[in-house]
Amino acid sequence: MKITYNGRIDEDGRLKIWKRGELVKELSGLRNMDVTLTIEEYKKPRSSKQNRYYHGVVLPMVKLGLMDRTGEIVSLEEVKTFLSYKFITREVADPDSGEVYKIARGTSDLSTKEFNKFTEDIQHWASYYLGIEIPDPGEQLTLEV
Repeated sequence: MKITYNGRIDEDGRLKIWKRGELVKELSGLRNMDVTLTIEEYKKPRSSKQNRYYHGVVLPMVKLGLMDRTGEIVSLEEVKTFLSYKFITREVADPDSGEVYKIARGTSDLSTKEFNKFTEDIQHWASYYLGIEIPDPGEQLTLEV
């Protein structure tokens, strides 16, 4: 069971829970259990517009750019994995050996701000290394034939 409510810690350090009445009602039915209370900063998840832009514009354009550059056929899933590993990794240290592992984060874990930075990083990289210009969301492209 998991109960999640959002709130805010004000400038005086006081915790304000939004929909507090609902939380109190939900908690009132619980009895005789150990629990863990976790406080973490709220991150607004990426929007469906961001998701459509990433899957409909960014991934296909990078896929074509990589194929032009390398001559290899790559799938959209491979491109997605490559971009996550290149731009949104976290490091995990092995306490015994001291070795540090790079772990790719999933894009679904990113907030809207983090996702915007991720796509901007891809745009800059693709421009420099692949020679392609990925348009900003909502930007129209003119194709020269």
